[in-house]
Amino acid sequence: MALRILGQSVERATYNVLFRQPAAGAKRSAAATQIPERPKRPNSGYIRFVKESFRDIQAQPPDGVKLNATQQMAHFAQMWTDLPPAGRQRFNDQYLAEREQWTKANEMFNEGLSANQRVQMQIEKRRAHEAAFASRERQERRREQAEQGRPSKPASAFLQMANDMQNRKPPGVTMAVHMKALGEKWRAMSEEDKLPYLTRFKDQQKLHKVELVAWEKRMLADGNTHLVRSVSQPAFKVADVAPKKSKKATGDPGGERRG
Repeated sequence: MALRILGQSVERATYNVLFRQPAAGAKRSAAATQIPERPKRPNSGYIRFVKESFRDIQAQPPDGVKLNATQQMAHFAQMWTDLPPAGRQRFNDQYLAEREQWTKANEMFNEGLSANQRVQMQIEKRRAHEAAFASRERQERRREQAEQGRPSKPASAFLQMANDMQNRKPPGVTMAVHMKALGEKWRAMSEEDKLPYLTRFKDQQKLHKVELVAWEKRMLADGNTHLVRSVSQPAFKVADVAPKKSKKATGDPGGERRG
């Protein structure tokens, strides 16, 4: 179990290094901005090997077949396993050298923190854990929704135009450059030229709304309430279940008060 969990952690770290970009302009609380940045922990030898090998695989995929993210991570793991100890040593030595410097810098960082900064760091750490947990919950819910066949939102009018232009991408032009050119083309189009795409999008949007309502009714009937939007869930009225006041015993068989 420990090895399996460790493997999952390494796989997740590798994926984050290669494919997940840091959130641009991530907001921090006013108190958090007063906390100095902690020295960044150096990458392990394996992560260094992956980052170096990633450029080679992007330039020349194995067997000429482009691999997706999951396949690339499996390929890197196998390459690292097959690498002789002497080949790993270079990456591990780089990590150990930087780790020694990081350990000293981290000790100086901790010694320079005030009491208020330490408290605020604990608060920010707890907030980060809560945000990460909420993100995992959203991802899990989206996965379940996809498995249950939740209708997908229609592509926007711009994306529908881009799909129509997909086959017109000039050879040798990257997708990013091509999409940027399509964005400029869309902004330059007249309202009349945009109308067919806007009309198609609105029609698909209406159909999606009908399909989504029908799907959510089916999920509610099956008891999958957590997969349904809160606005679609029925408002259950809480019955008044307070116990009725019992008549006080008065000595009379019927419990009636005498005037």
